Amino acid sequence: MSFPNRSWLKRWTSLPGYLISIIVHAILMLVLLHFYLPNSFRAFQEIIFQPGFSENSDIFENLTDPSAASSEQASFAAVQVVAIPANPMDFPHEAMLPLLTQRPQWNPAASEQVSSSADPRLSAFAGRGDGKGALLALYGGSEGSERAVTLGLEWLAEHQNPNGSWHYDFTRCPQCRGKCGNPGPQTSSNSATALAILPFLGAGITPKHGEPRHRQVVDRGLKFLLQNGRLRPEGLSFIDSTIGPMYHHGITAIAVCEAAAMTQDPQLKEAAQRAVDFIRYAQIPTDGGWRYEPQDRSGGDTSMIGWQIMALKSGQMGGLHVPNEVFFKAQRFLDSVVALDGGAMYKYKSDRDATPATSSIGLLCQMYMGWNADHPSLIRGIEYLSAEGPDRDNLYYNYYATQVMHHYGGETWRRWNQAQRDPLITRQSLEGHERGSWYFDGPWNDEGGRLYTTSLAIMILEVYYRHLPLYQQQAVESEFPLD
Repeated sequence: MSFPNRSWLKRWTSLPGYLISIIVHAILMLVLLHFYLPNSFRAFQEIIFQPGFSENSDIFENLTDPSAASSEQASFAAVQVVAIPANPMDFPHEAMLPLLTQRPQWNPAASEQVSSSADPRLSAFAGRGDGKGALLALYGGSEGSERAVTLGLEWLAEHQNPNGSWHYDFTRCPQCRGKCGNPGPQTSSNSATALAILPFLGAGITPKHGEPRHRQVVDRGLKFLLQNGRLRPEGLSFIDSTIGPMYHHGITAIAVCEAAAMTQDPQLKEAAQRAVDFIRYAQIPTDGGWRYEPQDRSGGDTSMIGWQIMALKSGQMGGLHVPNEVFFKAQRFLDSVVALDGGAMYKYKSDRDATPATSSIGLLCQMYMGWNADHPSLIRGIEYLSAEGPDRDNLYYNYYATQVMHHYGGETWRRWNQAQRDPLITRQSLEGHERGSWYFDGPWNDEGGRLYTTSLAIMILEVYYRHLPLYQQQAVESEFPLD
């Protein structure tokens, strides 16, 4: 008969008493922590320690084919416009309140909230659904603005490539072949595809919802992006160009995050989370910003931070895990490029002058990162942008500034919208193969060409419902005064 080896027991009993006590108490503490850890920390653990997906992950399988999608070619003759009530007050008060009030915000003082089942109907994207017509009337849209959006979406759909992508140089598109002018020289297919998808998402069109004839357009575009993301240890990278690579990743991440939030598709949510993880990795440790390359040693710039923060916030509002630390670091960068006016104006980099474009980006980031509507610097910034007004040719500035003014609301928004909406509509091309698109000379317009300017113009005209106002409670009180 043999006996078990008990040498371990001899070694244990030979240890000093204080060391045995430390080991026993450590084990007890781990057991107690297992039962009493806060749920939010457990959720954090689950995300941090979940197994990473491999190159063979089903994230790169095709999305489920959209149900009830029309197989017919889109008709340019039939332009459908959302019905807008003559009087927005005709909509029941009780029907509008949930749409405007059930809107999550990031609170830097609150603990991190991690949700794997965020309801897209209660998110910032809720206005893209059934309440679109009411929001159009409430915030200053018109049948003319919706007609322009519809025509713009038709132009984008017509210039999609057979593999689901778009190119800035759309002359390679079989349906176009040079019939439209002003292609762009940028080479990233990922960001071009994302810029084209975003207006469809803004109109509430996904692979399974919205205008049937455009569902397959969005489905093919999202499939292209999932198939062309590159899995890295740091996350899912959509960099496919050596020129401004983080621009292309940030823009693509916004589209994937919005699609994930709106569809709650597991594959899209997985891709969106990994794309957000890559943005976290790419953040510059020294100043908290982003620049062309991941962790770029030359320091961040305000133009780049705008795309990354919008992607992070889109992911967070869709239920993805985005730690507050990322926003605290980004705040440090914004503090480094603030102009003398206490946060109302922002520079591109600390050694540059403040401009309306970079100031609108900085203000929008601050709004999303927790500034209240009565923040003194925000009020001064709104006054500054209001005095500048929309720029006739600078769509990049208008894209960001319009969001700032819409979120702020009130009379300043009404004046801004009045100055911008109809002039932008009148500059839409209505003849030939360019019908539905926009192009005019302006800062950076030539870089992305007609695809870039058309996408930005459409999203500007979708502002009434594309995102619910951040300060929605104030909007409810002003638009629906309580007795």
